[in-house]
Amino acid sequence: MHEKRIICTQCGNSFVFTVAQQQRFSSLGFDAPKRCEECRKKKIKDGPSRHEVKMKYKRQKSKNHSEDVFEP
Repeated sequence: MHEKRIICTQCGNSFVFTVAQQQRFSSLGFDAPKRCEECRKKKIKDGPSRHEVKMKYKRQKSKNHSEDVFEP
């Protein structure tokens, strides 16, 4: 395994994805980041997108609906 240089999909700047970061992401089951650290922090600060909110609502609605089903 070696360091990877990745281009941020948001700002277009390149950043280094270190071996230690790769191992940590892999152990947590995450894919390689698509945004640099600054853009990731900004995204967290700005809050979830409309799409993320919509998907969360759908998951909750689906989960609640499946609990309402009664089978004798």
